Amino acid sequence: FFEAPDPEIMYDFVYVGAMDAHRKFHHVLDFFARNPKHRILLIGKPSDVLYDAYKRYPNIIFAGAVSYQDVPRLAKQARYALNYIPNKYPYSLQTSTKLLEYVAMGMKVVTTSYYWVDRFEAQRKMRFYKIREDFSGVDWDELNAFSFCNTGIEDLTWEHILRNSGLDDALVRLLGE
Repeated sequence: FFEAPDPEIMYDFVYVGAMDAHRKFHHVLDFFARNPKHRILLIGKPSDVLYDAYKRYPNIIFAGAVSYQDVPRLAKQARYALNYIPNKYPYSLQTSTKLLEYVAMGMKVVTTSYYWVDRFEAQRKMRFYKIREDFSGVDWDELNAFSFCNTGIEDLTWEHILRNSGLDDALVRLLGE
């Protein structure tokens, strides 16, 4: 994800992840159904109900489940990366892996506002464009003019975490080497 290519932009948005009914993801797709000049690429397995309801819209592209290594190549074809998380427990407290992947790719993040993302954004001095959960009120001029900011997250890679965990030293002590 840190070395994602920069292909031609083909979509306004990309969304990677779960599209379950309890996330109320239909709000996002309703928005795109009403705004056919804007395109969204969906990476992940939608519910059959969701797919059947929105497959007829040519601007809503269902890529389906793809291999993990193909995600960056596809995601970077979008201008904006959508982190759509409901502001309710337990989602509001969980780390958004998809947001970390978007940031690692250097993408412009559009997100709902909730506890974890607001705290992460402030702590890391980032700037994400915030949307309402019902996806209403998106102002395209404001979005296009927004000053996005991602900062480094290399310290969150497994390699960095393990290297700085002290695990190597602990294993050496335990094994007596």
